[in-house]
Amino acid sequence: MGIPDSGSGRVVVADSSGARLGVGLPGSPQAQPETYPDGTVMYAEPAAPTDVAVRVSDSGAVSALVVLKNADAPSEYRFPLNLPEGSSAAVNANGGVTVADKAGRPVGAFAAPWAFDANGAPVQTSYRLEGGELVQTIQADENTAFPVVADPSWWDKAKEIGEGMVTDTWNSMKCGAALGAAFIPGAKAYKVIKEVGGIKKILTVLASVDTKKGALSALGSGGSSLFGIKAIKKACFDDLK
Repeated sequence: MGIPDSGSGRVVVADSSGARLGVGLPGSPQAQPETYPDGTVMYAEPAAPTDVAVRVSDSGAVSALVVLKNADAPSEYRFPLNLPEGSSAAVNANGGVTVADKAGRPVGAFAAPWAFDANGAPVQTSYRLEGGELVQTIQADENTAFPVVADPSWWDKAKEIGEGMVTDTWNSMKCGAALGAAFIPGAKAYKVIKEVGGIKKILTVLASVDTKKGALSALGSGGSSLFGIKAIKKACFDDLK
């Protein structure tokens, strides 16, 4: 994977066939990369209302995080796409974007977009395709607590998690989205998620249990801490018995 030198550069990844996908970032050209211990590369510009970051998840998905720092941040973000030769993109039924080759076979995808505010409340967001760009709209309102974190994420087909196959990767799951929003250096749950073993570990554990008691037992004290965070409890635990 190619990591750009500035917040307006292009991330380049290769799919399983070797075809290359390039995604431009909507950050500041003056923002320089800073790498955090978990591998997140942040492009921060103090004077700008928006910062961006790039992260590769445990499952292999690539995320281009957008951080809206205040109410002055734009509501639209454009990600120029360089798709593999002969392929095309289309918004799919769940709000994500599917990339298909010239024969119509899926070769990759962008997960349905998500955004959360500083209190863990979801913020309405959506994709559209326009002139070779993936455009994400983020609709903050007077009740939105800043900063807001949004996540365009993409991957190559199915990724292996645990002993099974999860065809959409953790980014398309509501639990993965909530964990991803929290897994930002400085966020309340960041340290807890790391101590538990990371997002992949949490999702693997949750996939192997069917009760809240079983999940909390398997995750230990870190599970209790995660259960106490409203957005994560709702997304990851409330569907369990």
